Amino acid sequence: PEKDKKRPANCLKCVALRAINLTKHSTGGDPFLELDIKGDKAQTNAVASRRPRWMEPIDVLAEDCGGGYVDVNVFDKGPVNRLVGSIRIELDPLQDRKSTRQWYTLEPHIPEEVDDEASVAEETPGGTKMSKANVRKAKAAAIKKRMAAQRAKDARAKAAKERSKREPTKPVMRVELALRLVHDP
Repeated sequence: PEKDKKRPANCLKCVALRAINLTKHSTGGDPFLELDIKGDKAQTNAVASRRPRWMEPIDVLAEDCGGGYVDVNVFDKGPVNRLVGSIRIELDPLQDRKSTRQWYTLEPHIPEEVDDEASVAEETPGGTKMSKANVRKAKAAAIKKRMAAQRAKDARAKAAKERSKREPTKPVMRVELALRLVHDP
């Protein structure tokens, strides 16, 4: 035991306790929690609830974790696991090897919109080259389309901001974890 206190911690012991305020739109009802330290991952089992109680121990290797962090991700289980929210927790406060149990606020994941018209090819689908004038026209049309999409996005954002002033704020998604760094031989 005295010898272990001098050795660097190499394992993060976590008990994933529960999560609250996972909204109906953020999860279909089967959330699970994943811990990730420098690519070493571990996860809980999925629980069919928007207020999951995992009460599940998870161990993740944390070699040379001084100044490091653990990424905590909550996913919705499905044919394609969908990220609901995440948070990055610094490991330095855990170096004293004392257990901490607390609530962490999850940052909601907002999927990025994919721009299909990101670039205009200089060749037509048949493989023939487009003239310079047609390339310019195609690029101008793509720019106009992106500008229209940006204006629509700005209008939606402005409307959402106005709605948020009138409506009460939504509850914040949170996850409760018990964490401890240990030396595990």
